[in-house]
Amino acid sequence: MKKRNIKYYVIDLLMAAMLITSVFGMAHITLDEARADRENTTSGNFIFKEFTNIPSAEGTCGQSAAEILRSLNGKKVGVKVSVSSNAQEIIEWVNAADVVWGESIVGYDANNPVAGIYSCTGTVNETISNPQDNTQTVSIPSDKRSISARITITDPDYDKIIDNYQKISVEESSKSIIKTSDLDEKAKTILKNIIKKGKDTTIAGKLKNALLHNQEIKLVLSASKIDEDDLGSKEVDRIEDEAKDDHDDAKVGYYFDMKVTLYIEGTKAGDILETDPDISIEVKIPSSIKKNSSSSSSKSSTRYFKMIRYHGDKAKSLTDYEKDDPIEFDSGKFSTYAIAYYDDSSSSNSSSRSSSISNSTPGSQTPSTGGGAPKTGDNFNPRIWIYLLIVCATVASAAWILLQDTKDDKEKEDNN
Repeated sequence: MKKRNIKYYVIDLLMAAMLITSVFGMAHITLDEARADRENTTSGNFIFKEFTNIPSAEGTCGQSAAEILRSLNGKKVGVKVSVSSNAQEIIEWVNAADVVWGESIVGYDANNPVAGIYSCTGTVNETISNPQDNTQTVSIPSDKRSISARITITDPDYDKIIDNYQKISVEESSKSIIKTSDLDEKAKTILKNIIKKGKDTTIAGKLKNALLHNQEIKLVLSASKIDEDDLGSKEVDRIEDEAKDDHDDAKVGYYFDMKVTLYIEGTKAGDILETDPDISIEVKIPSSIKKNSSSSSSKSSTRYFKMIRYHGDKAKSLTDYEKDDPIEFDSGKFSTYAIAYYDDSSSSNSSSRSSSISNSTPGSQTPSTGGGAPKTGDNFNPRIWIYLLIVCATVASAAWILLQDTKDDKEKEDNN
């Protein structure tokens, strides 16, 4: 193999040196140009282009607008400007202190707060100082001095507020046929879930506002009678079908509306259609559908009652047919309720038959102790039965002996 000449190695080294020198030279020129551009920028006048990087503030429902907007103080506003000396565009940061913010948040009502994204409008001064060089200013055109800040308002921890709240009470209507045993202990949980689930935004909003302003909150359970004529035909038909699901002869005897109402500072805020969790309820059977104990028919049958609820276009039995008074059940849905009933005469008839049989059992009658007509009936003397049995046995024995004698005589004749 032929050896490579040393001069070629020297040429390779020279070419590499030239390449490295070129790279470093270009980099040095670029840095010098960038430095010069920055010097030209800081020495030129700033001309306003537009606002950018708008500041934001955060708050919670219940705070006043002034409290929330106070957090804007000290924040910076981004301003895009052009530099007169070289027509460059850059972004400079200026203090928000150069902006006069309004005292209200657009769309936010501190008396009825709702979490969400809002804005606040401010006015920028005619000129804004450049914080990098106080000798420079940004001139703002008169028609471009309006600026908006982004305001984010969130809900406070309502669970914690309710846990420590001292102005929650419950009540039952004194004229009502219903009562509850656990609404008091479940009230706070019910209020928490009204806010969390937000099915009724109007009720939830009023409740939040009451909590934030430390107002009196009361839950009232009540019931009021409804005439069947005031109900829709579909509602009546479905309730009656549910009543007759177990007994064809069942009837619906009483309709009523049961509800839980929210009061704030003594004023009705609205009806709560559903509670979570369910509450335990007792309904006293109205006297109008109870049996009249003095009537003859009431003594021959027993009346059984069942509770039916109609809610969301559906009828549902909450109990089986029972004769207990009051009727006890759990429910968390409040609208139309009905009490169905039927009369069962089988148990009373069974008792009457048992009594009649018992009274006619032989030997159960008490002998008379005085004069009067002789007793009649089936009280036959048992000794007569014994005599008859002996006579029958004697007759049977005699017949058997006669038959045996006849058989022996016939056998003798045959042998002779």
